[in-house]
Amino acid sequence: MATSYRNPEEATALGAQMRLARKKLGLTLTDLAERTDVSHSQISRMERGLFKGTSKNVQILCNFLNIGGTRTSNKEEPQDLAQRLERLASSSPRWRSVVAAFAEALEAAQDTHPPT
Repeated sequence: MATSYRNPEEATALGAQMRLARKKLGLTLTDLAERTDVSHSQISRMERGLFKGTSKNVQILCNFLNIGGTRTSNKEEPQDLAQRLERLASSSPRWRSVVAAFAEALEAAQDTHPPT
């Protein structure tokens, strides 16, 4: 569940965090839109703090960019985890290798110790 932003200052601050995180990852608005299925025009508005209340898309972006402000529970959604792994894997060839090795190790562990 996303947090409600009750005033423009909170929305503007979160938008600035979104923009900074996106740029740190070297992503354009279009890149981020393609990876999150949130339109680039909506991302642009969010980065400028032009949103009110709660928004599923705000939560999607915060989770993908790994920034705070949206999660009210500690329960990890499967899609969130996949997005985080994709973000890491797409950040560089080295990190793609690290994520692939991690996935292989998890699969090997699952083969020898299936979930109960």
